[in-house]
Amino acid sequence: AILHGAKGFAGEIGHMVVEPNGRQCVCGSYGCLEQYVSGTAVARLAQPHYGTVTSEAVAQAARRGEAEALDIFHRVGWYLGIACANMAQLFNPQCIVIGGGVGEAFDLFHEPLQRVMRERSMLEVYEQVRVVPAACGPVAGSLGAAYHAMRETGQ
Repeated sequence: AILHGAKGFAGEIGHMVVEPNGRQCVCGSYGCLEQYVSGTAVARLAQPHYGTVTSEAVAQAARRGEAEALDIFHRVGWYLGIACANMAQLFNPQCIVIGGGVGEAFDLFHEPLQRVMRERSMLEVYEQVRVVPAACGPVAGSLGAAYHAMRETGQ
């Protein structure tokens, strides 16, 4: 089932608070998930070690085994694990799909994500939910929105 919410904002998971005293988000709140797991967040976290870089460059550094880059993706996994545990407890889905640019680095944060989910979820909930990267890569959300719009308009 697709949830729309009273004003169409249901499912804005990126604005779930995962760090109560965290960075201010563009939405005006503080500690939103996007501030810790987006490609922009990865690049910002890497800036002190690598200067101005892209999240893709940080992922390449992590795959080469560079400790600073690996640590960044472990933090991404920790925050995503918190968010996924919350979603699993709230919605009890069979599957949670990680999309967006950071989903391209799923292999780098999957283990910490799973560990945190296991620690923060009821066992019955954790055991039945799979967390997977989006099959369509970073455009999965846009494709899903387009598909939904076409279905709603009968196209």
